[in-house]
Amino acid sequence: MKNYLQAINNYYFFPALASLGVAIFLLEMHKSNVFLLGIIAIRIYCTKHRKIQLCCLLVAFLTLLSSGYLLIHEKKHQLDEMKNCSGKLTIWPDNIRVDGDRLQLRGKVKLDNSTFTFKNLAFYKLTSKEEKIYWQTRMRPVEISFVGSSQKPLDQINRFGFNYQKFLKQQKIYQIITVKKIHSISAVVVPIYRFDRWIGILRSWLAQHIQRNFGKQTAIYMNMLLLGIKQSEFSEIEETFSTLGILHLFSLSGMHVTFFMNCFRYFLLRIGIQTNKVFWLQLLFAIFYSGMTGFSISVIRALLQMSFQLINQKYSLKLSSLDCWSLALIVHLLGNPYLLFTNAGKFSYFLSFFIYYILKIIAHYPSKWLKSSLLSLLLGITMIPLAGVTFYEWQVFSGLLTWICFPLFKKILLPIILSSFLFSFISKINIYIVILEQFFQSLTILFMRIEQFWIGNIGIRHFSFFTCLLIIYLLICFFNAWINKKRRAISYSICLLLVLNFKFLSPIGTVAIIDVGQGDSIFLQAPFHKENILIDTGGKLAFKKEEWAMRQQEKAGATYSVIPYLKSRGVTKLDKVFITHGDEDHFGDLLTISKKIKIKNLYFPNGTTKKKKFLSAVKQLSKNGTRCYELLAGDNIDSYFHFEFLSPFKEGIGENNDSLVMYTKIADKSFLFTGDLEIEGEHQLIKYWPTLTIDILKVGHHGSKTSSSPMFLDQLKPQEAIISCGRNNHFNHPNIEVLKELEKRQIDLFRTDQQGMIYYEWLPGSKLSKGKVVKKTN
Repeated sequence: MKNYLQAINNYYFFPALASLGVAIFLLEMHKSNVFLLGIIAIRIYCTKHRKIQLCCLLVAFLTLLSSGYLLIHEKKHQLDEMKNCSGKLTIWPDNIRVDGDRLQLRGKVKLDNSTFTFKNLAFYKLTSKEEKIYWQTRMRPVEISFVGSSQKPLDQINRFGFNYQKFLKQQKIYQIITVKKIHSISAVVVPIYRFDRWIGILRSWLAQHIQRNFGKQTAIYMNMLLLGIKQSEFSEIEETFSTLGILHLFSLSGMHVTFFMNCFRYFLLRIGIQTNKVFWLQLLFAIFYSGMTGFSISVIRALLQMSFQLINQKYSLKLSSLDCWSLALIVHLLGNPYLLFTNAGKFSYFLSFFIYYILKIIAHYPSKWLKSSLLSLLLGITMIPLAGVTFYEWQVFSGLLTWICFPLFKKILLPIILSSFLFSFISKINIYIVILEQFFQSLTILFMRIEQFWIGNIGIRHFSFFTCLLIIYLLICFFNAWINKKRRAISYSICLLLVLNFKFLSPIGTVAIIDVGQGDSIFLQAPFHKENILIDTGGKLAFKKEEWAMRQQEKAGATYSVIPYLKSRGVTKLDKVFITHGDEDHFGDLLTISKKIKIKNLYFPNGTTKKKKFLSAVKQLSKNGTRCYELLAGDNIDSYFHFEFLSPFKEGIGENNDSLVMYTKIADKSFLFTGDLEIEGEHQLIKYWPTLTIDILKVGHHGSKTSSSPMFLDQLKPQEAIISCGRNNHFNHPNIEVLKELEKRQIDLFRTDQQGMIYYEWLPGSKLSKGKVVKKTN
């Protein structure tokens, strides 16, 4: 067997490719994945190596079984939504998350009308501070008897946006339960053989020990870097690290695993353990440590790869670094076929694969300083294809900052955190804890100061599957050329730069009605990236709560809707933002967007600044260099997009009938954007513009019965109408009478609550496409 395995040394990459191709094809049957599987099959056939091909077939068959079992499991656990359900939910302490008055529970549920248990995610609104403290201090598993409702997670609603349903499916969660009432809570006896559960209990206890014995900032860093636990307070600084491109340093990965494994080995040798026994103890520690970090994907990858390297050394298998990487990927895929659909899986395996090339490049350089700087720089470059399918921006100087921070984490932060953590079980020195807290507070402030002057992010637009493959091919060619010291490396780097700037070469223009829930947000982008415009930003009302109920991790809706979509279109600045009126569901996320995407010009109806919150937002934007303008009917703006403003006719106070009504023609179609204009305003508008007709109407006030009067619709004669409203909203928008009026006139209707984003595209000199939607309705 050993001789057979050694016969394909340096070729385990091909079985890994076979496993990857089968898993991706089976779990997401898309034409691009068929193409990828075909390329992999042809490449394996071209090896002309019988043993490699047999090994690939075996691994592909095992992956087929693993993926097939997962698909059967999914089908079995697909349940219908239930407005009323009851059952029992078993929760382990490390799966409890408390944020303000929101309790998140992840565990096994058995509904009263079901014969089997399944993994589930449940949410419950806490009713008191005492109840919050109870759940925060749980250190033992419990079973709750509850009454609530069950629903499927929300599918993708915006182009290139976050798909919550797919995200949870990758964790084998297919339903979300909203707990309305907890009837009883009882303790759960943990079987002695459930090693994973005991580790979870220990992990939860250690997290609470850290919370009790250290300051707030120290606990945030310690829980993150030791246990991989993100506290709710971490969200306050998470955005900073993400902007700087160093968030990966806080995600347990190869650097952290190497540090802790080396510490453990050093400890064993110092207490006199024989070298041959150290090997087995290291393997056991690897399993234990993966559990202590919540079985994190990046940690499991690093531990698997390191374990194969240790086995290779002990048994002289003559495996290459790439072989160890490939074997880790095969084993990981067999255990979790969804591995490479997750961001953690993509980043961990993709970057560790390119380290194999980078180490070959830097091996020729004698200086350690130069080697480490080149490693960070080239790893930053390999992030390009990943950035194009995840965050849609490339942090150019993240490699440089990683290079600076890497020694800080490896030689200062990790040793300080580990030694402080261990010492806390022996003694508690208050002055040391205060100094440690001051150190971490200062470090956080330093990173926030750097963020204020950070200019290293480039918007790169969403990459298609084939663009991504092209970039990966160019990267491999670039690295190979560099290794072989060929001048072609320069040509490949120029090609990479051209691909990065593809957004300026794209002739496709877009009009998109973004799904922001109960609100409005409309994006217009001209061909060749000539102009980017946003009409309204979405947002929601903020209600006052007691201090204990305030959530730390609650983010603005634009963080999940408008901002990702704008970034996917390569937008780094908005030429114009129009706010139709002063309701928060139209401007509430304005400042949130401005922090991520520069706004050059802001336009709004005369009198909107009489709304205090809007006035505050305008003042803040003005300080940041945004030029602000007030508009009335009769004004117009001429740029790539020509806008005529048909309302309001006089200064208002930012209410619905003071809405900015905008008319524009795009390609061969005319649009009318009406904000929340109501019937009174509609009648005034058609009185002043008696010959106005249009092709596409953005229906006023989310389809409320206070808008879209028969007289208004009869004059405009729209062919299509778009209603932007939230799912199951409290206002019952759109109103049934409005829907009937639209249907009576045979107006084609699009709704964001049913179809998600609605968008149109065109090419210069051509007609506007038909309306496209993200979600198909039955």
